[in-house]
Amino acid sequence: MIIALCGFMGAGKSTVGKYLASLLCCEQIDLDAYICKREGKSVPEIFDAVGETGFRAAEGECLREIVERYSSASSPDAVSCVLSLGGGAPLNPMCFDLICKGTMCFYLKVPVELLQTRLIKNHAQRPLLAGKSLQELKAYVEEKVAQREDIYRKCSKRVIDTAGKSIEQIAFEIANF
Repeated sequence: MIIALCGFMGAGKSTVGKYLASLLCCEQIDLDAYICKREGKSVPEIFDAVGETGFRAAEGECLREIVERYSSASSPDAVSCVLSLGGGAPLNPMCFDLICKGTMCFYLKVPVELLQTRLIKNHAQRPLLAGKSLQELKAYVEEKVAQREDIYRKCSKRVIDTAGKSIEQIAFEIANF
């Protein structure tokens, strides 16, 4: 079984994923890092070379590879890996289908204000946020979270409200589901 974590950028999917994987004694895969390794480029370099459409195509191919590899790697009840998805992965219909059918997905729901605070710190390194002013960033995050909320909920088995919780508390909540 693959446990997948979805949510907006800055939700803590990679951080929680690492802790959860160590708790469950399984491998942790960050989908964006997997794509970068496969393509030999950073996310910003991929966006520069092929745009968001090209990145999303690579994302779909990589997710399919991961689901095929790790779904057959263990018994149905054993966790074979924890997969931290990119914030936009569930928006891609192919990815959405793979997430729903091939993983047990949890939506890490973070208050918009906290996401904005987290993303202000390193927004220049995120292609979809680079070059935005503080006001533009805040408006973008608010708009995109509202647009994606329903999709995140639909592909997830459970919504994890992360407000006021530590990484450990979030990971234990998922592990004990």
